[in-house]
Amino acid sequence: MGLKKMNWTPVKLVIALVLAAFLYGFAGHRHERQNVNSVVVQYDDYENLFVTEHQIQQALIPGYTDSLVVAQNTLDITQLERELRDHDLLQDAEVHLSLDGNLHARVLMRRPLARMATGSNSYVDDRGEFMPRSYVSSARVPLISGLTDDNVADYMPLLHYVHNDTDLKRLVTSYKVASDGQVSLRLRQENFAVLLGEPTALKSKFMNLKAFLTKVHTDNTNTKYNTIDLRFAGQVVASKNE
Repeated sequence: MGLKKMNWTPVKLVIALVLAAFLYGFAGHRHERQNVNSVVVQYDDYENLFVTEHQIQQALIPGYTDSLVVAQNTLDITQLERELRDHDLLQDAEVHLSLDGNLHARVLMRRPLARMATGSNSYVDDRGEFMPRSYVSSARVPLISGLTDDNVADYMPLLHYVHNDTDLKRLVTSYKVASDGQVSLRLRQENFAVLLGEPTALKSKFMNLKAFLTKVHTDNTNTKYNTIDLRFAGQVVASKNE
């Protein structure tokens, strides 16, 4: 009676799994012992760079320079990401270590829609939250007065509408919110005030405003008016200078 031939397939499979686990563990251990080569910063928004690449690098690794030696296993990636997200001028951030030894930070700046005329909180962003000004750069956005924590949500549709319209974004230089909630605007290179009223029916009101501007500039009569009233449905009431 001959010996039964042994099936080596399961044995080979076990050996292969053990070897793979060993190599993976060895590579991971070697990776953890490596130093950080550099800190690479990627911006998701180039419109307003309120925080410099150097400032972000310093936030991640205090005292960071190209020659500073920092072991990868001393970094708490989750904590670093949390700290960047808590930055007053950043809306979001992602941090990770790559296999080539670089620490990567991908950041998104907060997006201001208007600059406060007074107060320490210099801007209101696209989420309706107040944000401080940056010492690095300023945003080219309209001034606004009369905005508070209690009423800011009521005026966000207006701020978004103007910001997202190419013509209005170029034209509108300031908003004034009166105590009764009525809004007036100032336009670039125009001497008249625009009475918008309540921040409702925005599409209709601004269509009327654009039509009026086209007419008075065609007629070269824009300097004859001191007030443009858009508060009445489907109408533009223009008051001339006395």
